[in-house]
Amino acid sequence: MAENSNIEWCHHTYNPWIGCTKVSPACDHCYAETQNNHRKWAEGWGPHAARKRTKTRSNLRIWDKKAKELGVRYRVFCASLADIGDNHRSIDPIWRRQLVGDIRQYTNLDILLLTKRPQNIPTLYPDLMEDWPSNAWIGTTVENQVEADRRIPRLLKLPAPVRFASVEPLLGPVDLTSLPYGMPIGNAPSYQDALRGKIWMQEGSVT
Repeated sequence: MAENSNIEWCHHTYNPWIGCTKVSPACDHCYAETQNNHRKWAEGWGPHAARKRTKTRSNLRIWDKKAKELGVRYRVFCASLADIGDNHRSIDPIWRRQLVGDIRQYTNLDILLLTKRPQNIPTLYPDLMEDWPSNAWIGTTVENQVEADRRIPRLLKLPAPVRFASVEPLLGPVDLTSLPYGMPIGNAPSYQDALRGKIWMQEGSVT
């Protein structure tokens, strides 16, 4: 599926800004921080480093136009180098409003929003909560049972048409038997075929 992304489950990746702060064990070996250390997109990383606005919004228009011409839908992962639930003071609220506006405008794109902070979404995105667009998916990272129990109930409070869980990296057993049927987990074959029961895979084996 990947077209302009190294991530297999999406066609493209888009980062409205770059930078984040570690919040759980899944962040211990953050690939985004490692890449930033080499490429210097943002000046530093973590709670004391300002998030950096990107200049790639126009890509959304290009991808949307191409998807429309081909009669297909593109999945766009947002954000691989940030967290859309990050409430860092350096993130201008306008950036968030523009993100929501772009999601509404580019209807041939399914925007996959991933966060380790689902509890922050209602406060940070009130316009999204009032009228959640059908092409905005929302997911959360569940690297172990502790985070699954903590984050998934918060995720399920969000009125998105598609909610998902990312188990990358998977750091321990995760029991998903309490999940409502129909919630897609990772690479489920269809939106209505969620993984059920206990899953345990070596880190890096989830595709």
